[in-house]
Amino acid sequence: MLEGLKTRVKRFLDLEPEDIIRDVREDIEVKGYGGYGFQFYPEWGRGEKVKPGDVNSMLMANVGWVYDCVNVLAINTATVPMKVYKPTEFEDKLIKDHPFYKLIKHPNNYQSSYDFKYLFQGFLDLTGSTYIHPVLNAFNRPVELHILPSQFVSKIRRDNKIFYEYTGTGTMQIFEFNQIIHVKYPNPQSPLQGLSPLEASRMAINLLAYMGQYQLSLMANRARPDALLHTEQSVSPQEAERVRIEWKKKYGGIDKAGEMAVLGSGLTYQQLSLSPADLEYLKSREFTQGEIAAAYNVPPHKLGRMGDVNKSSAHELEHSFQKDSISPRLWLRDMYLTDELISLYDPSLIVKSDNVIPIDKEFMREQEDMDLKHGVITINDVRARRNMKPVPYGNIIYLPFNLQPMGSASIYTESSKPKKESEKIFILQDGGIVKELNWGEHEQTMPIQKQWQENHWRAYVKRTEVEEKNVISILGGFFDKQEKAVLRNLRKLGKEYKDTEVYLPSLQEENKKLAALMIPLLTYSVIQGGESLVEDFGLGIEFDGSSPFVQTFFRGREKLIKDINNTTFEKLKFQIQQGINDGETMKEIAGRVETVFTEAKGPRAMKIARTEVNTANNYGHLEAMRQANVENNIWVTAADERVRDTHYANEGDGCIPREQPFSGTGEVIPSEANCRCEILPCIE
Repeated sequence: MLEGLKTRVKRFLDLEPEDIIRDVREDIEVKGYGGYGFQFYPEWGRGEKVKPGDVNSMLMANVGWVYDCVNVLAINTATVPMKVYKPTEFEDKLIKDHPFYKLIKHPNNYQSSYDFKYLFQGFLDLTGSTYIHPVLNAFNRPVELHILPSQFVSKIRRDNKIFYEYTGTGTMQIFEFNQIIHVKYPNPQSPLQGLSPLEASRMAINLLAYMGQYQLSLMANRARPDALLHTEQSVSPQEAERVRIEWKKKYGGIDKAGEMAVLGSGLTYQQLSLSPADLEYLKSREFTQGEIAAAYNVPPHKLGRMGDVNKSSAHELEHSFQKDSISPRLWLRDMYLTDELISLYDPSLIVKSDNVIPIDKEFMREQEDMDLKHGVITINDVRARRNMKPVPYGNIIYLPFNLQPMGSASIYTESSKPKKESEKIFILQDGGIVKELNWGEHEQTMPIQKQWQENHWRAYVKRTEVEEKNVISILGGFFDKQEKAVLRNLRKLGKEYKDTEVYLPSLQEENKKLAALMIPLLTYSVIQGGESLVEDFGLGIEFDGSSPFVQTFFRGREKLIKDINNTTFEKLKFQIQQGINDGETMKEIAGRVETVFTEAKGPRAMKIARTEVNTANNYGHLEAMRQANVENNIWVTAADERVRDTHYANEGDGCIPREQPFSGTGEVIPSEANCRCEILPCIE
C-alpha cells in the first residue's frame, strides 16, 4: 500500500539531494523508469495533473487559475465581431451582406455565435487544437459549423493519408482530411498536433496541484486550533470541555472582539500561528499561479489581482493584453476561417475581426489634426470615421496659404478680373511655364474658389456668433440698469418738469460706463479676428494685439459707441414728453419707457452686437494682413438675398490693394450696420 500523501511529501522535502538521486535510481532499477530527475520522481509522476499529449488531463485541469486564464481569453475573443472584406489596392472594402454572417450567427441547432467562438478559443487554449466540422450543401457551401470536442478527436494515418477519428457520438466516425478544419498552435515536437499552453506550463500546474493537496492534507491530518489554554494542573476531559465551552461563550464572536480576558487556576494563553514551512508553501503557490498566468499572457488585473495597478498602468496593461494576447488569437482565428471557410464562397474575400487594441485618443486626435492641415484627408473622411453624414464642402482639401507651392497659383498681368471675355490672362504653372487662356476658360476654376470662400464665411459667422452673444448679454445688463434709473426718477420727481432730461442719468457718465464695457469686448474681437486669420491662412506670424494700429480702431469707434446712448436718450425724451403732453398717468409714461428699453435690449442690442463684432473682427483681419505684409485683399459676402447691392459691388472688385476702399461702399473693411461680410487675403 502506498504511503499517505503527507508522509511522502514530507519525506521528499526532508531528503538531501544525493538521497533523492539514490531513491530515484532505485525506482528506475525496480520499476523501469526511463530516466531520472525531479520531474521523474515516481511518486510525483503517477499523479500528474497534466500529462504530455493527454488531452483528457488538460481538460480536467480547467479549474482554478487555469480556468480563470482560459475564460478571460475565450470571453475577450468571443465578443469580437468577425466581418468579411474585399481587399483592394488602397484599403479593404467591407462586405455588408454575405452568407457568412448568417452562418456565424447560427452555426448549428444547439450553439449560438457566442458559444461557437467561446469554445473555439477555449479548446485551443486548453488542448492546443480546435476541430471544426463544416457541413456542406450540394454547392459545396457551408450550412452548419460544428466544433468537435478535442478529447474525442485523434489524427490517424492510413495508407500515407491523414484521417480524423471521432468518437464523441458513441460510435467511431472517420473524417477525411479536408472535412475537418484543424486550428492549432504550432508544436515543434509534432507538426500534426497542437501545443497547449498547459503543456508548456505543465510543471507549474502539477506543482500547484500538489501544493493544494498538501494543504488539504494539513487541514485533514494536522488540524489545530487558533490558540491553546495551558495549565500544569491535572484536568479531566469533562473539566477541559467545560472550560472550552465557557471560554468560547464569553470571548467568541465578532461582537466580543477586543474584550479583556482574565485567567485563573494557573491557566496561560498561547497563540498558535502558521509555521515558516506553511508560509513558504503559500508564497510558492502565488509564484506558481503567476507562472501559469504568464504562460497564457494574462495580466494579474484581468484575474482580479490588482496589486499596484492604478488607472494609468491599467490602461497600459489593457493595451498590452489586447495587443499581445487577444489580437494574435483573433488573427489566427481569422486566418483559418479565411483559408478554410470563406474561400468556399470566394477565394478573394477575407475574414477580419474588429480591432480590439485600445486607441490612444490623444495621439489619434493630433494625427487627425495634422492630416487635415496638410491635406492628407478631408473633412468627410473624418466624419465617416465618426459615423457622421458627409457635408457638401467636406471633400475639398483646405491648405494654409504658406503651403501653396511657389508658382502654382494663378496670377493676372493687369487686373484680377478682365472686363471682357476676349481679354487674355496668364496662368503661371509649376516650373515657370506660362500658359495663355481666355477668361472663359479660366472662369471654370472660379466656382471652387467661390465655394472655398463661402465655407470660410460660414465658419467665420459661427465663430463670431459667440462674441455677439456676449455683447448682447452685456448690453442687456447695461440697458436694464438705465431703465431702472429712469423709472426711479419718474416715481421720485413726478411729471412736473418740462425738461425731460431731469429724468435721465448723466449722458457723459453713461458713455464712460458703456465704453468701459464695450472696449474690452471689441478688443477681444479684434485679436480673435487677427489670430484666426493668421491660423486659417498660415501667414507664419504671431499676431501682435498690442500694436498701435489696433488702438486706432477704437479712436474711430468712440463716436459710434456714444451714438448708442444718444439714440436711447433721444427716444426716451420724446416718449416721456409725448406722455406728459397727452396727460398720461405715470404708469402709462413708465410703459413708454419700458417699450424703449424692450427694443434696446432686443433688436437694437442684436444689431449693435453684430455691427460692432463684425467690424472689430474685420479690422483684426486687416491688421493681420498688414503685419504679414499681405498686399491685396478681397471682399466676401454671404451670397444670399440679404446682401446689399453695394456689397456685391465690393465683392466684384476682386483683388485690390489692402488699404484701398472698395468701390461699392467706399469702405476699407465691412463696418455698416448689420453687415455680415468679411475681408480675406487675396489668393488667386
